[in-house]
Amino acid sequence: MNTFLPHYFEELKSHVLSVAGISNIVPYDCKNLSTLISNNTRHRVSETTLKRIYGFAHSKFNPSLFTVDAMAKFCGHNNWDCFVKTHADQPANNADPACEALRFNAAKVTGFTLQALKNRSGIPYNQTIKRRFFDRHIQTFFNSDHSATVISAPAGYGKTIALCHWVDEQIEHRLASVNNDIILFFSSSALVNTIISGRSINDWLLAMLGYRPGDDIASIIDQATGKNARFFLIIDGLDEHMFKASEYRRITDEIAQVFALYQSHPWFKLIITMRPASWFNFNQEVDNGTDAWFLGAIHDRHKPVNVPPLDMDEIMQVCKRINPDIPCQRISNLELAERLSYPFYLQTFYRSHKDHFSVNAANHTAAYELIASFILNKVYSGSLATEKQLLLKELSAGLDISRKIYSINKADVNALLKQYRSAYNELLGTGFLREVNEGDEIHYSTRIHLGNKDFLEYKLAKKLLADNDYVFDAALARTVSTLFIHDAKKMAVTKWIVLHAVKNDQFTALENLANMQPDPTEKADLAFFIAELLEKNGSVKQLSALPLLDTLLGIELIGPEYNLLLNKLLGFQLTAAQRVKAHVLLALTAAVEMDTVKMQQQITELKDIAYLDPAFVQMPLLCLETIFNLLNYGITNTDLFAEINKILIVTGSKQDECIDLLMLIAMATSCNTVKEAQFTESILPERKMNEPLSYYTQVFKTMAYIKVGMHEKASGVFTELQQTYITHCNTYTPLMKAVFITLKLAYLNSIGQAPPNNALIFNTQYPLMSFYLTDVLRPKSE
Repeated sequence: MNTFLPHYFEELKSHVLSVAGISNIVPYDCKNLSTLISNNTRHRVSETTLKRIYGFAHSKFNPSLFTVDAMAKFCGHNNWDCFVKTHADQPANNADPACEALRFNAAKVTGFTLQALKNRSGIPYNQTIKRRFFDRHIQTFFNSDHSATVISAPAGYGKTIALCHWVDEQIEHRLASVNNDIILFFSSSALVNTIISGRSINDWLLAMLGYRPGDDIASIIDQATGKNARFFLIIDGLDEHMFKASEYRRITDEIAQVFALYQSHPWFKLIITMRPASWFNFNQEVDNGTDAWFLGAIHDRHKPVNVPPLDMDEIMQVCKRINPDIPCQRISNLELAERLSYPFYLQTFYRSHKDHFSVNAANHTAAYELIASFILNKVYSGSLATEKQLLLKELSAGLDISRKIYSINKADVNALLKQYRSAYNELLGTGFLREVNEGDEIHYSTRIHLGNKDFLEYKLAKKLLADNDYVFDAALARTVSTLFIHDAKKMAVTKWIVLHAVKNDQFTALENLANMQPDPTEKADLAFFIAELLEKNGSVKQLSALPLLDTLLGIELIGPEYNLLLNKLLGFQLTAAQRVKAHVLLALTAAVEMDTVKMQQQITELKDIAYLDPAFVQMPLLCLETIFNLLNYGITNTDLFAEINKILIVTGSKQDECIDLLMLIAMATSCNTVKEAQFTESILPERKMNEPLSYYTQVFKTMAYIKVGMHEKASGVFTELQQTYITHCNTYTPLMKAVFITLKLAYLNSIGQAPPNNALIFNTQYPLMSFYLTDVLRPKSE
């Protein structure tokens, strides 16, 4: 095996670039450089080899003697030995007390490292941003007595890019004479060749800086740094999965020795980035009880993370840098906003939208498409795709969903990991899997987890589908509902199953969602998700004939976003009854927003549906026009109750629930006498209180009782409603909560209690609630 002194090899690399006229090498330059060397020396050094040499590709081995001889000839020497002899005869750099050569050599290594890392950035580096947390972390570290700090976070949190921005800034400060610091920055992969060559890391560091083994580096740096300067030793990505176990142990042992050797010097500052599991183990090596390490936001040794996700302002900054021509809006889709706060997802989103990058149009399916894209690129692609799939299949078998055991003891699958070592390391490298140390001082235990909750939810859905022969049926729906009762994972797992069904044309299977018994909030979430998914996949025709449409047309879904969904659904091949229902819901949505223009549009649409049974249209038109006239003109329909009674005599009391609600709102709005309130009370059948229609029914009936002074009746129903609200409010949609707040304010006023802050309702996004409250609280004339 060939070994080359690092200092001389770095000198050779620098000379090659100088001869080639390359001041700042990028990956593309390696192709041109290969041609230049071949033309000049008649010896071919491949583009791939040069990328490894200059840090653009990982290499576990030193270049061959043929390669370094060719590089030496390119620089005007007969061979590598002649190049070394020429430079060995030159005076040692440490002959200069000021030691500018020290700073130069450190800057050269740092420059190569920066360039290599920037070229690996998922988003072009010049479109990434500085991280505020990093500046705060490092500044606090500087102001402390600690000698070292760790930047610890899982893969994809942006540790490396944040570090590069900080190093860039320090270089700018040095060039502007703001400080006199020396920075030696390299990736941990650079240490592999050192270990293979048999040299110690300390000797390698000395050689990198232009010194020989045995030189008193501490005294030299004391002189070179001066009173106010610091020497930064920065190592990026010191993680176990990158090395063989024996190599990693030796590397960490030697870094611990280097740290012990220099930590007493005030100028020495060590900065390391690594993943939590790696830090947990490395910390045992360097923890000598002296409190030398600054940990920042790490408070739990079992979850040692001190890198926060991007906040919304930082996401917006990145978006503006990527596409400054499009004004960037704050992301309203909370699921997508949460995902994009992690840089590895933001990078995936960027790669999928390079040509027209914007987060403004992101919808309810975007977050899941983003996760699926990441998994496709990082797990199910590449040379090890088959091995990764086989390994994940075996590991998934160890998950016990019924007992909520979502991790695997590493010791139990050690033989499997040895069989698929490369695939396992790649899954660790991408962050799809992670190791977590869950032991204590007595019992050592490392468990394998999915990299984050998204990957876990994805694998849980895949496992449940695999166990059910990849068929979404009633049995699987009930299984999901049972396994994830009162569990936030339920909706995510369900959405992955829905995605699978749609991608595999299992449209009729979506009817099985009813077996999951979604609460109002879950139903609203699923409704938006399914409609957008089907529209995006061009599957609206397949959905049109399904009863599922009636699920998407529900009173519990009424809210600011619902009109978008309803307009999408009107593009489907709806039945006449479904079309009327959609227009009624659009009118109700406009009513709660007190948008009389949109209400009038829906009234006109209903009048234009001439082919439908007039008896079915008669009731919604009567009620909508009653509400419209009251909101727009302040006119009350005094004949409303008589007209409703006539229609019910002809059609019967059985109505669609949306029309029932519309009728109830019209009556509650127009109710002015005890008799009318009693009619309102009797008009609709009783249902379970926690069903949306029954809930709305009780609220508006109580509002009618309060309006006409039936206080005892109102008190009884309100007491029951309040208990229902306390029990189920976490499943209620925003409108369901708003109507209860309105009722509560009205009820408290009716019994002589001062209502809490009325701004609670007057500032709401549902102006109709404010209108009702004003109407109920208005003093009645004799």
